[in-house]
Amino acid sequence: MLGLTELVIPGEDSRNKQLREIQVLLGSAPIVVAGENRKSKLENRNSEEGSESDLQPAPIVLPSVAVDVLLDNHAVEFEECKRWANSEAGQSAKMTNPVGFANVRAHAEAHLRVMQASQSWERLQGARYRRSSETFPDLPASKKVGGGLGILRGLIAHNRS
Repeated sequence: MLGLTELVIPGEDSRNKQLREIQVLLGSAPIVVAGENRKSKLENRNSEEGSESDLQPAPIVLPSVAVDVLLDNHAVEFEECKRWANSEAGQSAKMTNPVGFANVRAHAEAHLRVMQASQSWERLQGARYRRSSETFPDLPASKKVGGGLGILRGLIAHNRS
């Protein structure tokens, strides 16, 4: 069987890494930290008759194994957490080891938060580029650079050519 040793399945290393992390996560509890009050200032002003119990901070649940923001393949590892949680092994752990399962869930949520933050950042960068395009529609695409100082540099370069 020639060539099969060179066969690479995309994401396989990340999936295997996540399965190893799941085994570690199942052996401990998530870290629970007191959170901030979830009510906005406006809600607090509008609920003058609200009791002190309404202002209890919601706890933040963190996994005992942190995600690596830079090096983890968050999409693959999040999907592996979901696949595992819905598998027979995951459902069994949910019933017999709810604390460990909660730790795996917290870890999956951490991967999801990183992906959402990344998507928000990409949307913000796209909006900055669109604003520069709307402000200077006749500026050639090769001269359009992000917002702020990039617009100024693009105009200077355009005027020189």
